[in-house]
Amino acid sequence: MGRRANPVTDTLALDAARRAWQHLPRATRQGDDLAARQEMLLASALAGWAFDQSGLGIVHALAGPLSARYALHHGLCIGLLLPYGLAFNLPALGDKRAGLLRALDMAPDLSDDAVIDRIKAWLQGLGLPGSLREVSTVDTSRITAADLVEMGEAAARMAMLPNNPRPATAAECTRILEGIL
Repeated sequence: MGRRANPVTDTLALDAARRAWQHLPRATRQGDDLAARQEMLLASALAGWAFDQSGLGIVHALAGPLSARYALHHGLCIGLLLPYGLAFNLPALGDKRAGLLRALDMAPDLSDDAVIDRIKAWLQGLGLPGSLREVSTVDTSRITAADLVEMGEAAARMAMLPNNPRPATAAECTRILEGIL
């Protein structure tokens, strides 16, 4: 999705997404399933090659301040933010939207809301929390509006944010963070 993406990185990223969508649930539930784990090893390598060249965007920009503030694992933050960052970016994907949905075994004409619902269900099936409230190490009652604004502003300063397919302001970053509460 990054602005620096090209046909090669698109091919790598879509293959990685397809493999992860199909095999990560099985690899997660059955850690001894070597075929699923092999597919995930390949998916991880393909994704790494893709984003090394095409760059990252809003989900990773938001994950930095979030993981730093609450001492959360980066991957957990990515999982929490993925549906919200994707919801923000789907309207800007143009022709790439259909390719992404095909890779995720979804109909290209599926509504944005239905896509996000399926992503959330898939993440929940992996055992990931659906909100920051579900993360036991974070007391969300102590998170203030100022905290969210500060993290949104920090995300807006991240070097990867200009690579996002849809420009994002600090206020938009803050709204995405509000969504994960």
